[in-house]
Amino acid sequence: MNGMQPWLQLIEKASLRILQHDLHRRTELQQRERVLPFYVVAFVREGACRLRIGGKDYCARQGEALFVPPNALHDLVKDSDEPAAFLTWHFTLTIADCIDALQWFQLPPTFRLPEPERFEAIFQRYRQCAEQPRSLADSLSTGAKAQELAAILIESALARPEVRLKAVYADAFTAILNELLEAPEARIDLAGLGERYHMHPTYISNQFKRIFSITPMQLQLRLRLCKAKQLLETEKRPIAEIAKLTGYEDADDFSRFFKSKTGVSPLKYRNACDQDPYC
Repeated sequence: MNGMQPWLQLIEKASLRILQHDLHRRTELQQRERVLPFYVVAFVREGACRLRIGGKDYCARQGEALFVPPNALHDLVKDSDEPAAFLTWHFTLTIADCIDALQWFQLPPTFRLPEPERFEAIFQRYRQCAEQPRSLADSLSTGAKAQELAAILIESALARPEVRLKAVYADAFTAILNELLEAPEARIDLAGLGERYHMHPTYISNQFKRIFSITPMQLQLRLRLCKAKQLLETEKRPIAEIAKLTGYEDADDFSRFFKSKTGVSPLKYRNACDQDPYC
């Protein structure tokens, strides 16, 4: 874990989104040449299966998990007709809805969970709450159980001795990312970042984009837009005040920015949300 701590801390800032979950019982499994845009986890409850990824084969048995990153070509197959049962989970874990929080780690394709019975019990409770919520408590429990499942999976994977960063990155870039996440409304520009972190502004922009797939200024605008939407959806502050809270001294500049990204003015966006409780 040496040198990984700043990157591990970024996971805590990520948002989890569950796309699909299920319990499969199979005697046959021939899922070949799949490429999916999200993380795929399969926990082997009974039996065994084989994952082929990166030109290598990995066998997973009872109590072990398979872990496939987004956009990775892979096969998931059974080599016998013996019954098997899998708990499957498709999810994303992103920062600011655009940065994959696990992308920097070389995670093992298979690993054993330290307490498989506990994981299975939490998974079943999650399924129950998600599929047949009977109360507000069940609805709230769904998110909590999802977070708990993700924590178990990620901690189990990261505990493996072979886990490492895919490349060596300067800690300055996690510091810049945290600076943007914590105060998107602040006056931050590449020249100022260059002075503070003793790097050329162009290098900062290019390297930041190579690491996070977005430039610092693009990320700042995205974060400002998210904050503006949240304020418009939940508060009745004047538009001029929301403009200042998102980094714009001039309300007209803010309105032009907001409309360029959403297609509607801040006021129309707020009115639409007032009419739609699910906005």
